[in-house]
Amino acid sequence: MTKHANDAKDQFERTLDFLLEDVDRLTDAEVEEELRLAFGDVSAADAAAARALMGAKRAGGAARLARAKMALAGQSRADALPSVSGAEAKAAVLGYWRANPGERPITMAARNGQTLSESDALEVYRSLLALGLISEPSSGQ
Repeated sequence: MTKHANDAKDQFERTLDFLLEDVDRLTDAEVEEELRLAFGDVSAADAAAARALMGAKRAGGAARLARAKMALAGQSRADALPSVSGAEAKAAVLGYWRANPGERPITMAARNGQTLSESDALEVYRSLLALGLISEPSSGQ
C-alpha cells in the first residue's frame, strides 16, 4: 500500500472506532429508537442488515473465486498433466531417486521402488517437474 492509502485506511479505522464506541454507549432503547428513525422499524433494519451481510458474503465469495481463477491461470506448465506415459514417468522418477538416493522415500528405498504404481509415478513426476528437479523430455525423444 502507498502512504496515502495507509493514511486513508488509518483515518477510516479511527472513524469506525469512534462510531463503535458511540454505539456501544447507547442503551437498548436508544438503539431501537435510532433504528426506527433510520429504517422506520426494527424489522426493516434487520432486513437491511441481512441484505448487507449477504452482499458482503457474495463479494467475498466473488473475490475468492477470482483469486482462485487467477491462481489456476498462473499455474506453470509443470502443473499440467505430463506428456509422458505412466511407465515413462516411473522410469524418470526411479532414475531421479537413483541419482539422488537421499530423496527417495524410505519405504520405496527398502523395496527399490518396485511398489511404485504408474499413477503414483505420474504424481511424483509432476511434483518433481513443478519443483524444477527434473525437466520434461523434449517431444523429439
